[in-house]
Amino acid sequence: MKAITHKIRIFLISAYFSLFSILLFSNKPVLLFSDIDSGPKSGWSEAEPEKGVSVSIWGSGFGENRGTSYVTVNGTSINASENYAAWGEYWPTEHFQRITFWLNDQMMDGSGDITVTVDGAESNPLPFTIREGAIYFITENNPGGNGTIENPYEASNSRYSWVDNMQPGDTYYFRDSDVYDGEYNGGNSVIWIRNSEPSGTETLPIALLGFPGEQPEIAVPTVDVNHSNGIRLSNNHMVFSGFAIDSEWMGANMAGDYHRFVGNDVVGLKNWYGSGTGIIVCGSINTHSGDGNRILGNAIHGGNSQNRYDHGIYISGCADNGGAEVGWNHLYDNDFGRGPIIVINHQENRCEVDQVLDAHFIFNNIVDCTMQRSRAVGVYDLSYDLGEEAPEPTYVYNNIIISCGTFDGENTTHVGYSPAMSQSARGTAHFYNNTLYNSGYIGFRIRENAIESSLKNNIIHMTSEFPGPSGNHYTLIDNESTISLSNNLYYGLGEYTLCNDCVMDQHNINNLDPQFEDEANYNLHLQSSSPAIEVGSPDLEFLISPPSYAPINRDFNYVLRSNAPSIGAYEFTEITSSLNPYVDQNSISIYPNPALDAFTIDVELKIQSKLHIEIYNTMGLLMKRLSPKMYSEGENKIQLDIDNIHSGLYYVCIHAPSSSKIVRKIIVL
Repeated sequence: MKAITHKIRIFLISAYFSLFSILLFSNKPVLLFSDIDSGPKSGWSEAEPEKGVSVSIWGSGFGENRGTSYVTVNGTSINASENYAAWGEYWPTEHFQRITFWLNDQMMDGSGDITVTVDGAESNPLPFTIREGAIYFITENNPGGNGTIENPYEASNSRYSWVDNMQPGDTYYFRDSDVYDGEYNGGNSVIWIRNSEPSGTETLPIALLGFPGEQPEIAVPTVDVNHSNGIRLSNNHMVFSGFAIDSEWMGANMAGDYHRFVGNDVVGLKNWYGSGTGIIVCGSINTHSGDGNRILGNAIHGGNSQNRYDHGIYISGCADNGGAEVGWNHLYDNDFGRGPIIVINHQENRCEVDQVLDAHFIFNNIVDCTMQRSRAVGVYDLSYDLGEEAPEPTYVYNNIIISCGTFDGENTTHVGYSPAMSQSARGTAHFYNNTLYNSGYIGFRIRENAIESSLKNNIIHMTSEFPGPSGNHYTLIDNESTISLSNNLYYGLGEYTLCNDCVMDQHNINNLDPQFEDEANYNLHLQSSSPAIEVGSPDLEFLISPPSYAPINRDFNYVLRSNAPSIGAYEFTEITSSLNPYVDQNSISIYPNPALDAFTIDVELKIQSKLHIEIYNTMGLLMKRLSPKMYSEGENKIQLDIDNIHSGLYYVCIHAPSSSKIVRKIIVL
């Protein structure tokens, strides 16, 4: 889909989202994405026909226990505990919480939305449609099963009839009774849905989901030419969510179009096998497919091929009817030589001349190169030659890039050189509001093929280690006449040298420490004295609007950016204030600190007050909330149990109604 170029002021992108000003450390929960966005409200089983499909949603601020909190779907609230399979768990990544619940037959049919209400505060909505569809169940070993919850289908080569019988709108739940590790559909993959087999549709996708409250595992312990993938979806309009994949080679291959790969824990490429691929591959070079796939909220790790042609996420094939949307993934503990970890590569004319690539969106991901310094994101090739119709741009925004970029002159084959981010493609790429921390060699590398590209509102935090042949560079640009730079913060290599031949290079923050909250623990939120606050540009050029659920006017934590936005992935929000009419701040103490399984808050109140007390992690996610309670004037001792909280740095927030928060740090052992 092509559109006329327009500039978007980030606070006016979407009136729909601007209704919900959700601030970090506020009392409002945040919803980011779901596994499915439609499904039937009944038909779970003969014993429970009133229950429909289960839905998993991810976000933050849910609390560690449900208590009186609840989910609402199409106007109907879900209040019974038995209608929830999980509340507030951190899976598959530690950065976002998950709620899993069932629909029921009291809900209104048609289009509506999902919200979460925590302590009376309602979240932003996620779109959801209640529609018709059948529900089936699958287990690893059950000869003769008929697909019911009592007698599930067997996932085996000889009894794989459920694939042939799939219909648009069907939902299949996989039990975790045993590991799925066979060649169940004629080889190649543990689960292989061929392009000759049934597909879903835009309004009636086919969903393969982990059974609620369980974690089915798909394993590929060895590799041969006929069996090398965890899953391969060669058809169209599938949803795959809730699985743990442990593959010696490729984890998942979305070889078809319009798939939704959400909330999975994926390990792959554990050793060297020569040819390049990805733990997750999006698109197929053989069928020129790859339209409109979404890769959201996955943990992608364990790669150890040390092969620069391997990647965590490999966007390949063609995408002329919708680009890829890649967001909220955590990529870590991978060694692919110099990378990149996320690559967009449509090289060597893999697409037909009339297949003009649509825009890709790479947003809100965490790429951690601590295990092996490499390139985090590479826009490598957009299958475009001069004289052809130009592809739409690729947009890379709100990503957090940790310890990427290196140079190793002794191993030029697979390490050699590697900037933290790069554009090699003939085409256009825009990099907005990314935080690059502790980057080596080069922060941004833009090669001569770039037609038009821009770097805006990025923090480029460099280390002087890993110098290349010409030293270290904040940016290295071959053809400066095509590049626009503005409102970037440069730090770590001394004075930044202006790009005199660029289209523009202005309003930079030059060689000032961005003042991250806690670098040692990779908390890259901004301190209140950071020079990156309120100096970003609100004018960001888009040819194609970003996904409605991931607008650029929201930061990594879904905080609404201000008219004068901060630079980097995190918008600054003031979480402390000296003005509190109820609490004497100087009287507050927390002990023991560090704490092991409990700690006590001593607080003196100026008047009798109802206090709200919450604990947040360094990503701004709510870990624990005490029920609001009246406390007497004078000294009060409040004990908090932290048995279920992992080791790390946390913030204890204390406030009374209509007052500012008071924040104290605590270390949990």
